[in-house]
Amino acid sequence: MNIQEYWWSTSLSHYYKKRRFNKIVNLLNIDLEKDLNILDVGSATGKDFIKFLNGRKNLKITGVDIDKYTLEQDNVTQLLCDAQELSFPDKSFDITISIGLLEHIEPIEKISKILSEIDRVSKSYCLIVPCINTIIEPHLKSYRWQMRDRNHKKQINDVGVNYLSDDAWTKFTNLNGAKTERLWYIPFLISNLIIYKRDNN
Repeated sequence: MNIQEYWWSTSLSHYYKKRRFNKIVNLLNIDLEKDLNILDVGSATGKDFIKFLNGRKNLKITGVDIDKYTLEQDNVTQLLCDAQELSFPDKSFDITISIGLLEHIEPIEKISKILSEIDRVSKSYCLIVPCINTIIEPHLKSYRWQMRDRNHKKQINDVGVNYLSDDAWTKFTNLNGAKTERLWYIPFLISNLIIYKRDNN
């Protein structure tokens, strides 16, 4: 077991994920007792968001990913698809969540297409990416990797990671009206940038 696998298995990791989940619920003003249609884009196994909704029969949850994963929750529909072409009607989801996906997308035009689709199908959304000021780059476990000159960056295991500033994220036309907030995922080491838009109706 490597360090990353060990970290994900710890109760401390669960605590920080739960803390991040609660932050999303508060920012979007989500009433988990209501009947809601929720989309998780880049859901993988559901460990980052969906698992915290387990057992809530009032929620209709859809997870989409480009790769096939196994989800253990009862009330989740899992779809294999590319997020730049979501086959859902406009505003069909009350809430869309995407955690740890967008920093892996290339080229920039594809990020724009995915953001456009998320905005199209969602009434409210919350997107989470690593913050540019994070001390330890969480994928490569390297000190200030994202701040290095392009010619001095080393990729590990072909992991591609893109970093944009807080301001750059909000320049995407599809994120017009979105707000951002920073959250320390692991205090003083790894911080997230939360990009969100709340339906005020």
